Amino acid sequence: MIEKEKPFIDSGMGLEKVNDQLVGQVRVTTGLPSHHLQVKEAFGDSTIDDDIYASNIQLSVLNCLAVNLMLVKWKRLIGIYNDQAEHFNSVYSIGNNKIL
Repeated sequence: MIEKEKPFIDSGMGLEKVNDQLVGQVRVTTGLPSHHLQVKEAFGDSTIDDDIYASNIQLSVLNCLAVNLMLVKWKRLIGIYNDQAEHFNSVYSIGNNKIL
């Protein structure tokens, strides 16, 4: 999408299991032809523990959150919702329940 200069919205999760609890973040990144640098920065080079993603039923809630955040951003981009600021990354932190 970057090479073809097409807009897109992507999501991802960075999760760990600590003391039998999930910790981490849910990320939503918007890629626009004029703003693709932040997309490469958001993806990073981290190693993924596939076991958490394959075996934890709690991920369905986080996946739903990511989809809803993506839909809100898409509706902002197409003019249904007001989009006052050019924010290209949103991150929900599980531990402190904040969206940045």
